[in-house]
Amino acid sequence: MKPSGHIDKVMHRIGEEEVLKHRLRLKTTIMVVKQLALQGSSFRGHDESDDSLNPGNVLAWIGFAAKLNDQINSVVLRNAPGNAKYTSPSIQKEILGIIANRVRCKIHEEIGDSCFSILVDEAVDEAGREQMSIILRLQLALVTSAKVCDPIWDFFSILDCIIKVVKASPKRIRELQAIHKKDLDGMLDVGEIQSGQGANQMTSLKRSGPTRWGSHYHSILSIMNMFNATCVVLEDLCSSKEGEQRAQARGASKNIKTFEFVFNLHLMKGIMDITDFLCQAFQQESVDIVAAVGFVSMAKVKLQKLRDEGWDKLLQEEYDVCSLAKLLEKLVETGMDARYRLICRLIRLVLTLPVSTATTERSFSAMKHVKTDLRNKMGDEFLADCLTIFFEREYVIGMDEDSIINEFAKLKDRRVQLTL
Repeated sequence: MKPSGHIDKVMHRIGEEEVLKHRLRLKTTIMVVKQLALQGSSFRGHDESDDSLNPGNVLAWIGFAAKLNDQINSVVLRNAPGNAKYTSPSIQKEILGIIANRVRCKIHEEIGDSCFSILVDEAVDEAGREQMSIILRLQLALVTSAKVCDPIWDFFSILDCIIKVVKASPKRIRELQAIHKKDLDGMLDVGEIQSGQGANQMTSLKRSGPTRWGSHYHSILSIMNMFNATCVVLEDLCSSKEGEQRAQARGASKNIKTFEFVFNLHLMKGIMDITDFLCQAFQQESVDIVAAVGFVSMAKVKLQKLRDEGWDKLLQEEYDVCSLAKLLEKLVETGMDARYRLICRLIRLVLTLPVSTATTERSFSAMKHVKTDLRNKMGDEFLADCLTIFFEREYVIGMDEDSIINEFAKLKDRRVQLTL
């Protein structure tokens, strides 16, 4: 017998080929699961049988990959052995768990022995269960403060109702924009407003979000900009044939013309002209405690000036706040951090204080995006893994699939060999 045809070498070659097929099959599933997790999409469908015309996303995307690549097509789905398809829900969860744990390990390594702060809050998911988050949205305190002041809370409730009625259908939005365009043309003709590049662009009413205080400011600006057009649309809706629609329009039309609503509209516009820059500043992840104190102090001064001088135009002041982060970088670059250890430690602690809350809102919004009405039976561990990958996508995108396969093989005893 020729050496190349020896039975040991033939068996070894067959075994190696099978391992490579298993790895390619599993790698395809890993890439699909990873991409779906990054997008916050669902994995499974109602009917995942071989003859299903509408399978879940995992099977659908594996099938799509098979159509584009003959090598993948030869090892997945119908061409895969029954005991090693790597498409079952349990396999999907194991893959998610491995990726999520790798993300957590990377975050742990990144933090190291540095100082860090933890903010804890709870939010209700689509299933009505309390989910704990390590992030707190600071601007939610503003919403709570508004609830304490009944006139302001009533004002924003009426404002949301008006916008909801007007934007209930595309037809009303088109009517609103047509009337607003006519108003703009009239004001341009009499010279009340000036034309120019980017000026007087068509817009629409903007709804506010319960966790975005800055969105209330944009709602106020939009209703003031389109006040007349909004009134006209509401008046037209008052003669609607539908009883419920007519009743809502009458209530909104009555409220928008009251002195109290118009007064609060201008009052909140003046106040939020001042406070909106706080919302914008606290959206920046790099803001430190010194800058935050400077911004708050600036807002307090301007608010006091508004209280004392009424509707006079606020003086524009510039504040130059030294960045602690840049100061710390300079100390490290010059080697002064070794000489002034206590000062550097103090600066590090101050920089650790949770001033910026730029990522908090995204966590609550992402939870609603990942755990939808159709996925309200997700387990806590499954949800935690999905959210970890969805939040920390910068760690996941460059993750090597082959290393995930090796870790998957070591996770527990497998029926087939996955390593050479």
